[in-house]
Amino acid sequence: MAVVALVGPEIEENLSLRYLAASLAEAGHCCRIVPLNRVEDFGGALAAVLHGPDPVDVVGISLAFQWRAPDFLAFAYALRHHGYRGHVTVGGHFATFADREILTDFPEIDSVCRQEAETTIVLLAEAVTGGDRALDSIDGLSFRGDDGAIVRTCMPAVPDLHTLPRPVRVGEPARCFGHAIAPLVASRGCYANCSFCCIAAWHEQTLPGKRYRLRTPEAVADEMVELQRTRGVDVFVFHDDNFFVPHRGRSLERLTALADALDARGIGKFATVVKARPNDVDPEIFRVLIDRLGCVRCYVGIETDADQGLGTLQRWANSRVNHRAIEIARELDLFVCFNMLLFDPDTTIDSLRTNVGFMEYAPEFPFNFGRVELYAGTPLLTRMQAEGRTRGDW
Repeated sequence: MAVVALVGPEIEENLSLRYLAASLAEAGHCCRIVPLNRVEDFGGALAAVLHGPDPVDVVGISLAFQWRAPDFLAFAYALRHHGYRGHVTVGGHFATFADREILTDFPEIDSVCRQEAETTIVLLAEAVTGGDRALDSIDGLSFRGDDGAIVRTCMPAVPDLHTLPRPVRVGEPARCFGHAIAPLVASRGCYANCSFCCIAAWHEQTLPGKRYRLRTPEAVADEMVELQRTRGVDVFVFHDDNFFVPHRGRSLERLTALADALDARGIGKFATVVKARPNDVDPEIFRVLIDRLGCVRCYVGIETDADQGLGTLQRWANSRVNHRAIEIARELDLFVCFNMLLFDPDTTIDSLRTNVGFMEYAPEFPFNFGRVELYAGTPLLTRMQAEGRTRGDW
């Protein structure tokens, strides 16, 4: 049995770590999740790894968020500085795309788990703790060979969402106005291919052209009912990148099936929070979402309302679709929020003016605004590098 510590942000229940923890537990390994949300958590997280009840064989560090990579890479450095001699691996979107750079620049890190790692982390734990499995036989792994050269094994097969164990739920659920909250997912991936998005690029690696996988409505309903009955959860926050499918009829059918499954299981009163692309917002579908699935908030990914920005970001939408989404939210009296990427590599004064105009058009809804970031692995970063318009390092 291996002892594994998974380190990452835990402001909400971190589903990526908790799915890994569930797979490790199912394989008979001991796993604990170590929160590292802010600088103030650094010392406590180190102590949890270095001075826990059992020696830790493998430390898995989340490198999903590129902007927080310096924090988590510093954590790996601090582990070694304080004498940790076990295996340190990292994983997530950023780690997958920057595996060579990480292993070249950070000798403190032994391996990178690329892509969805439920199987990879289990096999790695077994290999590290004396099994007869060699690292180069584990799909989805990058590491240094005996000669120091970086070895990349084959991409892993994507896990079957129907057979994965449900994520580990430990500790008290978060609460809002007295209501217990739980995040969950009904799918993985994204059917779109926005140029700036590392999520679509990440899933494209293992499922070219088929980046989106669904759990059955019945499986989702079973998880929701279990969370309600065992943890008192009555607000379900769906973290799906796409809660809807790219076909109006199939979306309506899927949401109706989920509502029917929940009714059949006697779930009672509950609320949901979801995300949508502007083209997903349809009055009939959203009426089911509100009336039968208790939706109280929907994030709508507007991103940009300018023709220039919609083209640069490959948004599969137009200004009419954006405005229609807001009008439907108003008609249904649904609380929505949105964001605007005002600045991208091709922004003009006219496109900036258009986007400011959209914010003025929908002032009653909360929104934020910012710039497009160049995330590892994305088509936009590739384009900017080819045009000689980037500076800095990975």
